Amino acid sequence: DGVSSSPCAALASLSFLEVLHHVVEEAALKGLPETLPQRVRTAVQEWQFRYRNERTEGASTTLASIHIVHDQVCAVNCGDSRVWRLRRQRSGEIEWLQLSLDHTVWQQILQEELEPEEAGMEHASIYDGLLHCLTLGESTDPEPIWDAGLTQHTGASEEWLHVWRGRVAQGDVYLLATDGLHGTVGDARLSTLWRGEASLDENISHLKQAYLYAGRLDDCSMIAIEIIGSLSASCGC
Repeated sequence: DGVSSSPCAALASLSFLEVLHHVVEEAALKGLPETLPQRVRTAVQEWQFRYRNERTEGASTTLASIHIVHDQVCAVNCGDSRVWRLRRQRSGEIEWLQLSLDHTVWQQILQEELEPEEAGMEHASIYDGLLHCLTLGESTDPEPIWDAGLTQHTGASEEWLHVWRGRVAQGDVYLLATDGLHGTVGDARLSTLWRGEASLDENISHLKQAYLYAGRLDDCSMIAIEIIGSLSASCGC
């Protein structure tokens, strides 16, 4: 999701996804280990090399991504685009688990200062400001370290990169969305909109209609992936 306050926001998001796709595809062709965090780090370096110039300096984007191999899933994000796992419970209810971490001022306050019961309190929009995103001209790896000659990464703290790993289960749905969805519809309402008996297409339509009805305060992109046996089905808008 291109950061609107930065120059060339649309180019930032599109160009980074193109580079990431190229890096992942190239790694697969070479038979390199399929680790999404390494691929994202490599893509950031290549993105800087290919797209940074006087016109694009400062162009920024957030990232939400997942990689599913067999029964393993890895979610990687930077910024406030999100990844959720929706899983049916024994009660029949759908559990929404946020796998990503919002790199915002408010999230930092939640982690460092507030009591658990204060997490759902209203807050001023200024606290939704990003602490981390992907930016052309900003180095996230000032001292590259080569890992077995395959890729470079940093041994330093990677506050800009959040990684979650887990196992998939049949019926799981993984939902990726830009902040236009939760920022417009609201966290509390999102979980009430997904119907366990509805199809993937129908549920995405429900979210889209709620977003439009709420006034589309920001642009919004969504992708949903459902685990069906050893396969997966996807839907997006």
